[in-house]
Amino acid sequence: MSTSKRKSVRAIAVFLAFAIAQVYIQLSFAQTAPRSFAAILPQQFVAQLTTSGNAPISVNGAPASTGATILSGAILETPPGVSASIDLGPIGKIDLAPGTKIRLEYECTPDPQNANEENCKAKVTVITGCVVATNKKNRRIQLDTEQQEKARESKKGAAGVLNLCVGPAAGAAAAAGLSLAAKLAIAAAFIGAIGGIIAIFHGGGNPSPAV
Repeated sequence: MSTSKRKSVRAIAVFLAFAIAQVYIQLSFAQTAPRSFAAILPQQFVAQLTTSGNAPISVNGAPASTGATILSGAILETPPGVSASIDLGPIGKIDLAPGTKIRLEYECTPDPQNANEENCKAKVTVITGCVVATNKKNRRIQLDTEQQEKARESKKGAAGVLNLCVGPAAGAAAAAGLSLAAKLAIAAAFIGAIGGIIAIFHGGGNPSPAV
């Protein structure tokens, strides 16, 4: 074989090796990219804030109003006369009465191969005021106080509504801006307390027919 032919064969061999390498690299990217995207996608969820009348509330000490993003670990405080709602996307929703302060933590990290519903959850530490939490099916929300962990907790696997009031101004806050479910719960507790007072004044028994 002449020198020119040997050079041509070598050039063709180098070209073919380069082409095969490029095809291998492209196939490798095509196989791994969907898995990486599937793993990252669930992490893109963030909570969104809505305030009554688009009035500002305090989030980590700074003013924030409707449309603001609420990151996990944030401390939120509503001023008098302003209620707020936090949309937790796949987890549910948190409603805050006026004069409420909370710390909100949440996460949603399902297994990309086999979604585990129990991995989507939120925890609300109620420092003062009133909170109503609405969880979606197979999602968990936990309401704590600074003194008590799991003061309220959603039932496993079921959608539901939780409410919790903390501090001396809780009753007034609930009457001013909570949802109907929270108002009914607080009203029931108030009626129960009034009934107990009446029973004490009547000596714990029914009044006589003569009376």
